[in-house]
Amino acid sequence: MVAAVGLACCLAAVLAGCGGGGSSTKNAEARFRVAFDTVQCDDRAISSQTEQKDRASLRSLVRADLKLPRVAKLVSDARAEDKLREAMRKAAQAPGHKPGALMNDFAAIYQSRVKLYADEKALGFRCVTPPQKPIRG
Repeated sequence: MVAAVGLACCLAAVLAGCGGGGSSTKNAEARFRVAFDTVQCDDRAISSQTEQKDRASLRSLVRADLKLPRVAKLVSDARAEDKLREAMRKAAQAPGHKPGALMNDFAAIYQSRVKLYADEKALGFRCVTPPQKPIRG
């Protein structure tokens, strides 16, 4: 009888743990969303020390939450945009650079921003704005 009660308790604990996976993901994403919104959306005057603390907290959450698919996608898309911007900067500084040569890169940056915006919206960030299309000239 005692073994049956013990087995029932263990089974209940396992089932409760399995059912909580989605909930813990949502909680982690909510924690990440609050940290992001604190850093990006807070328009009140704060000290630089408080801002540095908030940014450090956000960086820490990013590292901890990289296992979450939406956070990993956001970070991956942000890194891809950073690489594209760096490549554009190097191309613009290269000898013999022609100003009109970067128009395709501006379109690629726009597409990258669209991806990031979708990632941010999927995570529920509240103060994000859709990217503006590049000016054609």
